[in-house]
Amino acid sequence: MEKEEFVSIMNSIEKHYRQYQNKTNVLSTQLGGNIDFIGGEFVDIVVRTLQQVFPPYIDKDGKVHCTIEYYMYDLDFGKRTDLSITHIDNGVENKILLTDAGKLYDYLTTYGV
Repeated sequence: MEKEEFVSIMNSIEKHYRQYQNKTNVLSTQLGGNIDFIGGEFVDIVVRTLQQVFPPYIDKDGKVHCTIEYYMYDLDFGKRTDLSITHIDNGVENKILLTDAGKLYDYLTTYGV
């Protein structure tokens, strides 16, 4: 997958994810309680499709890590800059900030994780 296409897809996912979040929040307020995230299944399907190109990795302890989901949910699509990924290359720790979808693509294609 080319970088421009990946960035376009991730930006579209973020746009729709935020719209679904807003709709969910409005409905929760109107109904006086919490409701499930509207559109969550759609987002999950798109992420699973991207994982076919950039699969999650399994660490030595058997734990599955998905960098795409980390970028989306933990890093809030790159908005959280207080978190980074640490990649050890030849014994040297490199802290990598994934502040946008282009940097996520570069990380995935460089390190393959």
